[in-house]
Amino acid sequence: SKIPDFFGGVLTSVSAMIQLNVAFVNVMTKIDLLTSEEKYDLEKFLDADTQELVEHRDVEILNKKYAKLTRQISSLLDDYKLVRYLPLDCNDEDTLNEVLHSVDTVLQYDEDRDHKC
Repeated sequence: SKIPDFFGGVLTSVSAMIQLNVAFVNVMTKIDLLTSEEKYDLEKFLDADTQELVEHRDVEILNKKYAKLTRQISSLLDDYKLVRYLPLDCNDEDTLNEVLHSVDTVLQYDEDRDHKC
């Protein structure tokens, strides 16, 4: 299942955000290499409801003693919306603009400039 890999990626991202104490933009690249079916499946991971992923019927928790911990981590991620992924398809100008806008927002680019009306 891809769900445990997703949680591993999310926890790695959260760990880096905490350790480095800087703003992050998480970009999921190479979307252009996916089939249309894989792109449809990807949607559930981009702005994920982790509680729903944990309760998904395809997820088998290998060790029952971690089930409660997994649910608690999932709840924390959902409550604070700590991680969000942006898709990047080099063939789709909309995704490029979305990533660029997010990076500009995080860096507060153009915020201090004097605007002429």
